[in-house]
Amino acid sequence: MEDTVNNTTVGRNDGLSPEARRIMTVAFSVEAVLGTICALYSLRRSFGRTPSGGISFFTSLAVADLGIALLCPVSAYASGIAKEGWPFSQDACDAYAFFAMFFGSASIWSSLMVVVEVQAKPKGHRRSITLLLAVTWLSALFWSTAPILGWGRYIPESYDAGCLYDMDVEDERSFAYFLAYPIGAFVLPLGSLVCATVYNGSGFKAALLVTVTVFSCWGLYCIEVVWILLEMNKEVVPIEIEAAAPIVAKLSPIVNALLIGRIAGLASPDSTTESRKVDKKQR
Repeated sequence: MEDTVNNTTVGRNDGLSPEARRIMTVAFSVEAVLGTICALYSLRRSFGRTPSGGISFFTSLAVADLGIALLCPVSAYASGIAKEGWPFSQDACDAYAFFAMFFGSASIWSSLMVVVEVQAKPKGHRRSITLLLAVTWLSALFWSTAPILGWGRYIPESYDAGCLYDMDVEDERSFAYFLAYPIGAFVLPLGSLVCATVYNGSGFKAALLVTVTVFSCWGLYCIEVVWILLEMNKEVVPIEIEAAAPIVAKLSPIVNALLIGRIAGLASPDSTTESRKVDKKQR
C-alpha cells in the first residue's frame, strides 16, 4: 500500500489556494484548543445534572464533543502538509473517518436528546433515557462501521484535510449508504425529539432552538447532501463549501458548551427540583 492516498483518483482535483489552506490550518488549530477546553468543561458540568449519579445525555454530548475536538489536530496537520491528496495512508483515512462519523453521529443524537431527557426526568422515565443512550451510541457505532465492512466506503475529501464517506451517486453501495445515513443521523433523532415534545406538551421553544443549534453546526453537510441529490452528481458542490463544512461542524464542542445547557433548561424550568423529588421517592 502506498504511503499516501492521491485524492485525484477518487475525487476532483484540489482547488484550494495556499491562503485558504493556511486559514484551514489556523481554524482547526484554534478549534482543537478551544474545543477541548469547552468539552472538558461540559463534561465536568454534566456530572451535576443527574442527581442520582447516572449518566445523562449532557455527559454523552460532552464525551462526543471531546472526541470531535481531539480530531482537530489531525485536520490541522493534514491541511498544513497536504499537497496532492490526503497525506496519509488509506488505513489512516479509514480510521479518521470512522472516529469522525462515530463522534459526530453521537454528538448530533445527544444534542437533540438533551431536551427529551429534561422533559422525561420529572416523570421518572430514567429507564427510557438509559435505553435512548444505548441507542445513540450503538447507532453511531453502526453508521461509522458500515463503510469499513463494505456498505459504502471512506475516501479523502477534496480539500485533503479529512476523510468521509463516499457520496458517489453512481456507485450502488455508496449511494445506498449516502441516502440512509442522513435518515439515521438526523431524521430519527429529530423525529424522537418532535414526538417527545408533542407528547409532553412542553419545551417547544427549547426543541426549536436546539434543532437550530444542531443545524447551524452541521447544516453545510446537509446542503451538500441536498445539492448532490438534486444534481445527481457529487462534483457540483464547490470545494469551498466542502472545506467549510468540517470547520463549522468542529465548532460544535464550543457551541454546545455555550448554548445546549441553557437551551435545555427552557424545556422544563423546574426539572431539577422535580427530578430530585422523583429520585428521593425511588430510593
